[in-house]
Amino acid sequence: MNPALQSYVHDILVSCTDNRRKHRFRVFFKRHSSLPVNPNFNIQGDIVIMRVAVNNSDSVVNLRSRDTRLADRLLRR
Repeated sequence: MNPALQSYVHDILVSCTDNRRKHRFRVFFKRHSSLPVNPNFNIQGDIVIMRVAVNNSDSVVNLRSRDTRLADRLLRR
């Protein structure tokens, strides 16, 4: 890996509904043509998903165990 490489980190807010409940996630990703290809998502870079805190939409918390199914569904979109 080139230590001078500066990859850009982006984030987007994603909402989904499951059984009439709204769930919000913040998806962080970095993409750059010099990064290795991520074999799971067919992009050059990494992806991190965090759950958005209920009381503060600028804050994130760790995923709960039941959130992994929703996160997988988000990534397939």
